[in-house]
Amino acid sequence: MQRIITLVVVVAVVLIAGFFYFTRPVGAPTQAVDTVAEKLAPATQTDETKTSVTEEKVYRISQAQSSVQFSIGEILNGAPFTAVGKTSEVGGDILVSNTAIKVGTMSVNAKTFKTDSSQRDGAIVRFILKSDKPENEFITFKLAQPIALMAPLAEGKEISATISGNVTISGVTKPATFTVKIKTQAGKFSVAGDTTIKRSDFGLKIPDLSFLASIDDEVKISVLAVAEMVK
Repeated sequence: MQRIITLVVVVAVVLIAGFFYFTRPVGAPTQAVDTVAEKLAPATQTDETKTSVTEEKVYRISQAQSSVQFSIGEILNGAPFTAVGKTSEVGGDILVSNTAIKVGTMSVNAKTFKTDSSQRDGAIVRFILKSDKPENEFITFKLAQPIALMAPLAEGKEISATISGNVTISGVTKPATFTVKIKTQAGKFSVAGDTTIKRSDFGLKIPDLSFLASIDDEVKISVLAVAEMVK
């Protein structure tokens, strides 16, 4: 009997310790996203390029005004539920000329997504994105080619575009296409866009939990990037 009681106590301690280990707060980012995102600059001025260079403007994404959000459907405790996670830790540079928009590799800190539950946040970081590992901390998007402009962007006028590039999540890189709306106004450049990816393409697996009956493979990604002109 004493051995049984001892075994029960040991199991209980292990379960409690495991619970607190896996639900402990997520660690702080190791680096600020604006320090790891790619920086852009206008081309070096020469007699031949001076006119075009003066038309180039660099905008830097502001974390205070920007966000990246994911949403995914699941069956939680027997009922449909949409899990939503959001972060403002997104960084990158955008170079705008009269003929094209160039986007440096954008970075998102995958440790900083916040949902409706701190336990969910921990599960996303430790089990799904594995972003507590340094090599997985940042999600990146690299535009395949500059966005061609038929005419210079008009102040305050919104344009629509479709952009393609490569998204890297947890060390896996796959193509993605965003439908976006772009606008420049009062020294700011804004781009809002959406895409849908499949978590299976990136090897993102969901823990087997009794209260989670199923979860969709498709994940909707929404981006709002507001960048301020670099002076």
